[in-house]
Amino acid sequence: MKKSIWRILTICIFSTLLFSSLLACNPDSDVPSGSDLEDQITAIIAKIDPATPSTYGAPEEIIDFGRDSVPIMLELLESPDLPSRYAAVYVLSRLAEPEDIPEMLVGLEDDDFGNRATIAATLIWLGDNSGIEILEAALLSDEVLSFSHPPELLADYARRVLDEAPQHLPSLPGFDRPGGAFLSAPLQAPLRDVTVELEDCTIKIVVNLQFVGAGATQALADSWAAGIKDMWEGVHCSVCCAISITVNTKVGGDPDEEYAQVTVIQMPHAGARHTSNMTLGGTVMEGGGVNNIVGEWDSNDTPAVAAHEVGHGMGVEDEYGEDGKPTGEAVGESEGDGVPSIMAQTWKDKEKQDTEAKARHVDQILAHHGIECPDKCGCIATPTPKFGEALAGFFVAFFEVAEDPGGHGPFTDLPIEQYLRVEVTDAIGPSTGDIAISAAAPFVPVYGTIVDGVFSATGVGTVAGFPNISVLFEGSITNPLAGVYTLGVNGGLPGGLAISYNVEGTKDAPLEEPEATEEPDEVVVEETQPVEEPETVSAMQLVETFSTELVNAMQSHDTTFLFDRLHPAVFDLYGEDACNVYLEGVAGYSQIVALDVQGPEAWTWEIDGVSIPLEDIYTIDVELTLPEGKELISVLHYALVDGELLWFTDCGEPLP
Repeated sequence: MKKSIWRILTICIFSTLLFSSLLACNPDSDVPSGSDLEDQITAIIAKIDPATPSTYGAPEEIIDFGRDSVPIMLELLESPDLPSRYAAVYVLSRLAEPEDIPEMLVGLEDDDFGNRATIAATLIWLGDNSGIEILEAALLSDEVLSFSHPPELLADYARRVLDEAPQHLPSLPGFDRPGGAFLSAPLQAPLRDVTVELEDCTIKIVVNLQFVGAGATQALADSWAAGIKDMWEGVHCSVCCAISITVNTKVGGDPDEEYAQVTVIQMPHAGARHTSNMTLGGTVMEGGGVNNIVGEWDSNDTPAVAAHEVGHGMGVEDEYGEDGKPTGEAVGESEGDGVPSIMAQTWKDKEKQDTEAKARHVDQILAHHGIECPDKCGCIATPTPKFGEALAGFFVAFFEVAEDPGGHGPFTDLPIEQYLRVEVTDAIGPSTGDIAISAAAPFVPVYGTIVDGVFSATGVGTVAGFPNISVLFEGSITNPLAGVYTLGVNGGLPGGLAISYNVEGTKDAPLEEPEATEEPDEVVVEETQPVEEPETVSAMQLVETFSTELVNAMQSHDTTFLFDRLHPAVFDLYGEDACNVYLEGVAGYSQIVALDVQGPEAWTWEIDGVSIPLEDIYTIDVELTLPEGKELISVLHYALVDGELLWFTDCGEPLP
């Protein structure tokens, strides 16, 4: 590793000032008490090279010193050396106590945005909100969190922190803060951590993972396994053969020699820093498979991070370098020329595209295991397009009234023939994704999910002059499209009765080449303008309506509504009795203003030391107004269940 002489001198000189003794740089002099610790910390920091991501985890060695290292770390917050300040915020994010708050505040003025955000997150954990504005600003940043490995978007880091403590400073989770890594005892080398075989032109991969350590839970294991499978299942190599992957997991217990050992460190809060890692490729065994794969992850790691790390375990290298910037082919992909690489980043790009595993990654896996796809496999020139690319497009659709017990048909003004825009995003897996369907008014855009060609989508809009009318569109789409479009499923139309239409349509053009019409100027105004952001508009309408209902229920003390719209996971965690008691005294909000909506997508609810993986969750950046008039920026989550939004809250102590 290249080391700058200037950096070493800077650290040494600064340590002299820091420890008030020239002896810190003079090993031949009498060493005062405590200098051994100071020298070791200085040596550890010297290992950090901003150009070498594999060195970013060096401060983990300082964690093992426990609270004895904290006074030194507090002093280093004012160091002129960036790696020294990074080491300080890394350690303090794990070991700081409330008594350290006054000396930590200087970290909020750090030149590095990532360091400022880490200190702000740690202060929230300790009960101080001095850095809340820094985290709010980070939500709008497109920077990568400095020294994160694998790279993490600063906005994602801030969102995770604010999600843990959105509108107040909660009590600390019920677990001991780790002073070390909680590493398990030395383990025997696994026999077959990863197995890769070619069977009938299918690349069959089996990954065995045993999670140990203070942070290992079944919920995390399940979430990570799902993320790994969704990322790697069905991916082709450059010319032929697709992956079929099986992920087996165990949590705790005696080490299993057939499983890779992954130590999971329990993070004390959402903003605590750690660099996760996994052995690159392991040792290839005679007869197939690899062993000697070990990893160290943490309880804040997302399913995408797990998919990235398992990529290493299968033999795929990183595609990013200094400051988390993509390298090689991943450069253009991360800048909008294609879909970003999972080995380069773990977040969506500016076009809201999820990362994906690439053909070149599968090539690396095959090469590492000494496998070649034979000619008999019918090699293909390019990978098969994802299912969404084949389904999306412009459809000419015909609407026919199916049921109208309330006689609404003459007033809805819904044309018999519609030009529908259908967008499908491959956000969840090889045959499951998000769908958005829109058209010119008075059609109400809908947004939902599609699985194996069958979709269910909802929206909220104005129907026959009545605002906030819920809409449901269910059916199937290959070519043709067929389904039922229902207005007023929430009973909002006169008489509380809905009207439904049978819909049939055929694809007329792909999304990038919509067919011109005889009246182009009118079409541009009536069709294009309302559907520029169909998924955002429809999701925003749905969220705004529920947020208004939620605030009204809180202010009117409508505990029946609040109780009925709680997510089942809340009752599973706290019980109905505890939630009834909590809702009787809830103060709630005076106003919820949605600023941005993402989803629905998978999300893990982290609360009271428990991780609960959930599906179909909207993540909403909001401006909250509290009863006393205070305003703050925060993040809320709503779940989409059977066409309704449900909310989450902390009802008190979890059930035993």
